[in-house]
Amino acid sequence: MGSSELSDALNPLFSHSSHKSSYPQHLSHHSTPQLQLQPHALVEHSPQLHVAVTEFQQQSPAVRSRPSSTGLSAVQELLRIVQATKEAQEAECQRRLAWEREHELKHSEREAALEKQVQELREELNTLRQSITTSGGNAQVSTSTMSSSPSIQLSTPVSPVMQHASTSQHTFIQGSSFPIQSNPSFPSETQPPSMEHYHQSPPISERPVNMPTSAVPIYESHDPTPASRSEASRSPPPVKPKKRRKVESSSSSEFSGGSDSDTLGSPQPRVSRRRNHHDKRCLTVHHAIRLHTIRLMGLEHDKMLPDSHPEGTPLDSSQPVRFVWDKTSKQSVHNARMKTRILDDLKENRRRLYKHVPEREFNKKTLDAAFDQCFTTLRQKFKGQRDKAIAEHDRSRDKNKIIKARRLQRKKAKLDSRVSARLRLTAYEHSTFDGAFELECMSSEESDADPDAPQSRYLITHGCRWRSKRLVKFYEKLDEDDREVGATKPKRGLGKLDRVTGDLKPGFQLPPKGVASWMVSRRWILQEQTKHPDFNEALQKLIRDPQELDWVHLQSLGEESEDEQRAQHQHPPVMNMMPNHHMPPQQYEGSSLQYALT
Repeated sequence: MGSSELSDALNPLFSHSSHKSSYPQHLSHHSTPQLQLQPHALVEHSPQLHVAVTEFQQQSPAVRSRPSSTGLSAVQELLRIVQATKEAQEAECQRRLAWEREHELKHSEREAALEKQVQELREELNTLRQSITTSGGNAQVSTSTMSSSPSIQLSTPVSPVMQHASTSQHTFIQGSSFPIQSNPSFPSETQPPSMEHYHQSPPISERPVNMPTSAVPIYESHDPTPASRSEASRSPPPVKPKKRRKVESSSSSEFSGGSDSDTLGSPQPRVSRRRNHHDKRCLTVHHAIRLHTIRLMGLEHDKMLPDSHPEGTPLDSSQPVRFVWDKTSKQSVHNARMKTRILDDLKENRRRLYKHVPEREFNKKTLDAAFDQCFTTLRQKFKGQRDKAIAEHDRSRDKNKIIKARRLQRKKAKLDSRVSARLRLTAYEHSTFDGAFELECMSSEESDADPDAPQSRYLITHGCRWRSKRLVKFYEKLDEDDREVGATKPKRGLGKLDRVTGDLKPGFQLPPKGVASWMVSRRWILQEQTKHPDFNEALQKLIRDPQELDWVHLQSLGEESEDEQRAQHQHPPVMNMMPNHHMPPQQYEGSSLQYALT
């Protein structure tokens, strides 16, 4: 075996052929170590192997140096892919840049349109404020305020105010004389701390040296530059200091509670309204005095008042309040002392107990009147609790009040429904119908039985005697339209009760002021002028006839009855006092207008 290996190693042809068959064209770097893993051959045949290895090493570099077509094609493909990827990335970048430019252009256009709208709104607000300030009341308020505080005439402080370059507006706090910056990053030391610094501010030429680069000083001058003009156009209108002066004038009120921060804001409403019938808050000073009086008397309610306190007997301040029920607060010294005690305690605890009552109601005049009314009510309740006859009289009086309030509410509801019906009917939009929509013109509605009885299912209407038939027909048209509209709406609860026409109201009653002549019945005029000598003069002061109305288009309202026309023929002076608005004589020969013209 050793001889064959030696012969193969010495044969150059065998070595070349075996090399071609065993190694590929692209030789790896692991081929050389495979020839060195035969230590026994090197030991036995070291000269021959040395020659063979030397010859093989001389031939191997030639084999390695041959270029490979597969490797070149792979490199070219890789370069082509890299170039294509680079071109795709550049195209994507170009597309993104174009998309960003397009969106920036659209955004700038929207911002320009928005700024234009805001500028128009500011101009409109400035015009409205100027028109409001030209009124008499505001002129007096502004004049008195300017005379009291002449130092607050400037719209902006003279001293420079630091503001961020990106923000162009600064807001004013009510009650303050200095603008508050919207950017909280700037320290507040740059603003004047008091009014003295505000008046003694340095001139405009003096500018701070150590100003940050991100802050831009804003100055107010009489001759602004173009940059300052654009900045001033973005700034709030110069009407805002007027609102600030109003706050300062309102702060000097007669009440001692002017230091409260709640009163320095927006003006409080006149009277707070209850949310619903479950709302038990104390909203008025009358309610507050009544509750406070019962609280100081040591009672939970006024259903059982204590006995009268003897006059002249001293009462310690630690004891509950007691009154002499037979006398008023002016007749009794003891009642006057109790009144002073109650009002002083009420003023001391008003913020804690009655915070919903406006502060302006806690003045001396209002408190005195409210206490007198409350004490009168308590005296009446005490008498009713001690005397059954007085209690029965009070119950009947309260019952009558409830009935009157209920009927008044029905009148208001009827008036509202007829006003809504008139808005839907365009035929009755003439000004001559305005006088018919007065609360006194509405007929009253009464129940057919006791108001507390559950079997009452309809209401009886009692119209006024002075109403003409044309006015009654006009109301019927409006009520008919209201019923048609109400039939399509869902009913809540039991719905409206049915109405039944009853007798006219008894007694003499004049129409309200502002009625037209067509609304007054001539038959009623004929009847009443025989009873009252000065009736025509009193009625003439109440009638107001607007523009002439063509009644041809309102034939559905009809015409006055024949007996009223006969009454008019018998008493022509009434026609001279009341001009009629009947239809033309060529269509209605028997009209009162034709008689008046002849």
